[in-house]
Amino acid sequence: MKEHFKKHWIWYLIGFILLFGAYMYWYLFVSESDIESTSSSTSTSNSQPTIYKNKIGRFPIKKGDKGLEVYQLQKYLNKKFASKLNPDGDWGNATEKAFDNKFDIADRPGYKYAQLTQSLYNQLNLKSIS
Repeated sequence: MKEHFKKHWIWYLIGFILLFGAYMYWYLFVSESDIESTSSSTSTSNSQPTIYKNKIGRFPIKKGDKGLEVYQLQKYLNKKFASKLNPDGDWGNATEKAFDNKFDIADRPGYKYAQLTQSLYNQLNLKSIS
């Protein structure tokens, strides 16, 4: 056994590195550990909703996505267009409808459905909304 390990140690090392890399990828980009609670431990009627941290490089954002950017978009639509959305950071049917009504797909060539691109996010200055 020792002789086998000495002869093939590099393959064990490569296997370990690949497994560790796959785990880190899962932990950073796939796992459900991307929820950041902004509400206090005591529940009140004025508490903030749960905000989901967006995964790195996840533009474009569209229906079904969750994240801080969706929350900022919902706040923007409420403030700018009085959309009456519940800013919860979850792009659902109401957010889809409000986004479609305010941003015509004809204004976004190449897009067949509503989505928030990095350039539109920057253009609307959504990062400044909290």
